[in-house]
Amino acid sequence: LTANPTLGDNALQLIATRSGSRAVAYLAAYGTAKDRKKMLKSFKGYSVSSLEHVHAYLAVLRLVDCTDDTVTVGKMLFQEILMAPPVAKDDEDDDMEVDDVSQPQKLLLKMALHERASKLLLLLLTNGASAPSNDGNNTKSTTTKSFLDPYERSVLTPSPPTIPDPTDPTLLVPTCKKLPALKYQELNHGFLPPLLELTQRPSHLRQLLTQRVGSRVLMELLMYHTTRVADSDGEAATQICQAVVTAMDSEKGESLWEHPVAHVLVKNWLKTESEHDCASPMATALYQAYKGKLVSQMAQTNRGAFCLLALASTTDAKLTKSIAAELKKGRKELTKKCDGTHTKGYEALLEAIPK
Repeated sequence: LTANPTLGDNALQLIATRSGSRAVAYLAAYGTAKDRKKMLKSFKGYSVSSLEHVHAYLAVLRLVDCTDDTVTVGKMLFQEILMAPPVAKDDEDDDMEVDDVSQPQKLLLKMALHERASKLLLLLLTNGASAPSNDGNNTKSTTTKSFLDPYERSVLTPSPPTIPDPTDPTLLVPTCKKLPALKYQELNHGFLPPLLELTQRPSHLRQLLTQRVGSRVLMELLMYHTTRVADSDGEAATQICQAVVTAMDSEKGESLWEHPVAHVLVKNWLKTESEHDCASPMATALYQAYKGKLVSQMAQTNRGAFCLLALASTTDAKLTKSIAAELKKGRKELTKKCDGTHTKGYEALLEAIPK
């Protein structure tokens, strides 16, 4: 592949097909830095459309994962997303929200909710296609990458790709020289602030919470700010969790505690806080918001009861004691809720209450 000097220049045409996209991904992995630069230039202005394409997105992901020159990646690929010009407000449309004026925010939200484009965000937040877990620093990374299907994994791994050492063919050397952790730290520098801002906009956050793909991005964003950033002060995770708790409350009479996607994110994140030796921003935010009304409001639905059960398992000893005391007081109310259908959450919660 590297012997053909025009392949990199014509990458945009090749990625329209499954086999062409795989060939470009292979060149990105095993070609030279010059080949990768040619491909990046050919993608300029087409990054969003390529990420949404049924085949092209894999070549873009492999190119991002294997390019050491993060400055060029930012200019050729990410600038289209992060530096998009604002949308002019229509003077006749008085109902147009401020959120709709920010084109970068609209593009990020669109990507976060798109089945294929969201995988760029997931790749960035998980530090690469097959980044190993750090040794003992509580900066764990998902090695199996559950957001990749078997075919995607076959194209995007190994990461980093390796070739035989020219001086000693028995040794394998990576085609990428920069350390993955450093590379993804540089790549994430531009994406993290606007992603955090996205979670602070109620209408956008509710879309992320209630859609499967968006919920997955939100979960990885929380994971990044708590278990993957060694020097994190927890402020970003706290902001996200507080926004999520606020969004779970009713909007126009609709609560998300019974939503099939939103409640799973809250429940799984509470379990993650308990399983990892990390701070408990979600548990803290939930208790502060529902103190004195955990049973009456948070457990007003069966699915909400499962979330309350996960909250009661927090590793924060002070919170655990306070929650247990409140659950004891609400035992009667929970018992009444067990009379009917779909009561497994209430039953599990009752069993967990200390006698």
